[in-house]
Amino acid sequence: THFGTKVSKLSCANVNSTVKWNLKGAGATPADEPVDFGDFDYLVVTSLGFAHATRWRDIFGEEAPVVEAWRELSEKPPGTSEKVDSLLASVERVDAIPVISIFAQYSADAAASWLPKAEFETLRFAPHGGALNKIFGGGYQRADGGGEVTSWTNEPRIVDGIVVRRRENGDVTLACHASEEYSRSSFGVYGTGSTASRLGAGTKAGAKSNDPRTEQEIVRQVLDDVAKALHLDDQAKSDFVKPTNGPFMQRWGSAFPVASTCISAEGAFAPESGLILAGDFTSMRPGTIEGAAESAIDAATKLASHVISL
Repeated sequence: THFGTKVSKLSCANVNSTVKWNLKGAGATPADEPVDFGDFDYLVVTSLGFAHATRWRDIFGEEAPVVEAWRELSEKPPGTSEKVDSLLASVERVDAIPVISIFAQYSADAAASWLPKAEFETLRFAPHGGALNKIFGGGYQRADGGGEVTSWTNEPRIVDGIVVRRRENGDVTLACHASEEYSRSSFGVYGTGSTASRLGAGTKAGAKSNDPRTEQEIVRQVLDDVAKALHLDDQAKSDFVKPTNGPFMQRWGSAFPVASTCISAEGAFAPESGLILAGDFTSMRPGTIEGAAESAIDAATKLASHVISL
């Protein structure tokens, strides 16, 4: 987005043997003319899907914006095609583990009806669990009073991870992470507030992503599995599945890029064509905030050095 306006169109042009990238945004209504953000010397892509042909096509039924813009540039400046083609091919090879997460918040009173009945002591880490178990770690912790109540990973059924946290005012927050298998089986359902749903509004895949019945069914299945794991009785479960705020669902299709398929920092840099990739999928620590931050610093450093050298 650009000051609250969603970028909806990307194109590039050959201007005096130099690639220029043009960004346009949608108007306030479908009848309005697109908003032209202008031409830019460099485009830094921080979203894997934005340049991943297969992933974008599967989600939205259209060509990935970066791929489409480059393909439509009929007269490419000398020396740019091979580098960009190699970069886009590297993006296409990146695989990632998706994650469906459910978030909810309970007031102190609402939590009091089910939290004391939850049997956290029965939860154990399964050392041979799913892929996300290896990422989130094992075991569980429990603290009296404020702070973390429990952190848990279990065998990969529907839920791979649960984090329950009690705030100082007594409110309780809940985050549930579905297993890789369950998340992959729910492809196309992203949560009505997700970026994918907003971008896909009006498309075939986007309509599916915005289907509240499908989203509600997934939320119900995940929360039912959590309630089962906590051994909540019928009354406690009835209160548990009706939080004060939420539940909200979010699906990250590229949550944890597979390290062996990630792009090297050098391979993500094609300054001659004004195209740079930055994200955890270009770092040595994929699936982490640190990896994403390091990739941004690395891309900025490389770009600054390139500009200075011109």
